[in-house]
Amino acid sequence: GWYYTQIGGADYAWFPRLHQHTTGASPYELRHWDRYWELRRGLFATGALLTEIDAEAATLLNGNATPVGNSTPATLTPLQENAVMRHYRRWPILGTYTWPNAPGFANRIYFNSNGNATTGEIDWMKNWLTQRLAWIDEQNFVGTVIYRPPNLSSYGGNVSVGTTVTMSAYTGTPPATYTYATGTIYYTTDGSDPRGANGTPAGTAYSGPITLNASQTVKARLYNAPNWSPVSNAAFVVNAVPASAANLAVAEIMYHPFNASAAEITAGYVTNDFEYVELLNTGLTGVDLSNVALTDGVLFNFGTSNPTLLTLPPGGSVIIAGNVNAFLLRYGNNPAVRVAGAYTGNLSNTGEQLILTGATGSTIAQFTFGTVEPWPIDADGAGYSLVLNNPAPSLGSAYYNDGANWRSSGIVKGTPGLANSTPFSGSLTGDTDGDGIKDFFEYATGSNMGSAASRNLPVTSVASFTVAAVTQNYLKLDYRRNLTADGVHYTVLYSTDLAAWLSDAASVSYVGSHNNGDGTATVTWRTTQPADGAHPRMFLRLSVSP
Repeated sequence: GWYYTQIGGADYAWFPRLHQHTTGASPYELRHWDRYWELRRGLFATGALLTEIDAEAATLLNGNATPVGNSTPATLTPLQENAVMRHYRRWPILGTYTWPNAPGFANRIYFNSNGNATTGEIDWMKNWLTQRLAWIDEQNFVGTVIYRPPNLSSYGGNVSVGTTVTMSAYTGTPPATYTYATGTIYYTTDGSDPRGANGTPAGTAYSGPITLNASQTVKARLYNAPNWSPVSNAAFVVNAVPASAANLAVAEIMYHPFNASAAEITAGYVTNDFEYVELLNTGLTGVDLSNVALTDGVLFNFGTSNPTLLTLPPGGSVIIAGNVNAFLLRYGNNPAVRVAGAYTGNLSNTGEQLILTGATGSTIAQFTFGTVEPWPIDADGAGYSLVLNNPAPSLGSAYYNDGANWRSSGIVKGTPGLANSTPFSGSLTGDTDGDGIKDFFEYATGSNMGSAASRNLPVTSVASFTVAAVTQNYLKLDYRRNLTADGVHYTVLYSTDLAAWLSDAASVSYVGSHNNGDGTATVTWRTTQPADGAHPRMFLRLSVSP
């Protein structure tokens, strides 16, 4: 039976009062059963609990399936021994009464009995638990009518477009003198409760299969006025493939935000609250984010609760914020920006490792971002975010870990949830403004391809650099980079004769970049050889390509 029915008024006086709350927008007993059935379909499912027991027992038994009693010989090798054997040699209590042992204890002379619930304690416990759960399932009744959630043909998951879901009242063999409730099933497909706040139906009366054409949450209850069954809840992710390195990328990181303003401080926020991580669907189909997780650096798991949020369309992005309310205060509540929730912890202002994993634990991205060149230093406290250059499928750790593959955002505070790039709209080989500079070069360097007066040409000069503790003059090249241009590959080339051009690490070396605050950054490279008498002729130039 139920223990709470035996509690007197002086014992936990609030508990009986809860069970009197049976009406209104959120009746306790109905919500209690809603939660129970949510757990019964997952964590408390009979199979899940028995599997957990078997796993724990296997650990204690060291994988040995031989039944263990009170007098297992102590002649086995250490690898054949296990904790259960040692325990019952020391305390031989199997088959004896030890409170609260149930009747039949005298026959249970083994810890494990390979399925025999009469002679094995573990087996008896599993049998008892199975029966107890079945008994609890039948305890939500009014009079002699038992109310169980409606049956659904599917309880959620990743499905194809056009999948249908059917519903029916629970049927089976009820306990003696009881029946299962009948009535009308009401359902919703937007995640709301089909039971209205005043206890009357708020959903749609079920009349036939529901067709799933988009990701949605289906909730259903059986209604037999004035009584409602517990809810059946199913979250469906429609027409999406599981997230993987082939379709999901870490596209933007705000690890050292712009300082909190006076108004933001007054609202109770600190600078770290304005951090965020942005993920981008780089594939051609929808991506299912179910159970995708950040597991190092900061912690977050998408879970399975909101199928609309879990379905990321092609080219779509989603934000994981340091603090959701702080994020909304600074960036506004833009319906076009998906915010999944807040992660646990904070991103380090000195750089750290981030790991993003898929539903099965497979690695989607693993890298360590930095705060010194070649990582964009303007992302370290100047208010700019780190933006990944040219996000694409299956980039790999080597690409993520190279700071030269990242840039600072085009504007202060970043562009969370919005496009980090402006598509090229000119002609790859054309010169719209007739200034002798190709449209694509102007796009790459941030000048206006429609104005002959606008041009950002690379500049070469001789400058002093200290390399390996030796200060010498080198030939350097500065060029402007359009911080909102993706799909551009920048290559600095070196030559001594204007005929053979090289771009390898033995010829040119990256120096750094500086955000100009106008949507461009000045990027600097130098020759690896000093500009001296031994190297009288050196030339540098910039090549850009799609």
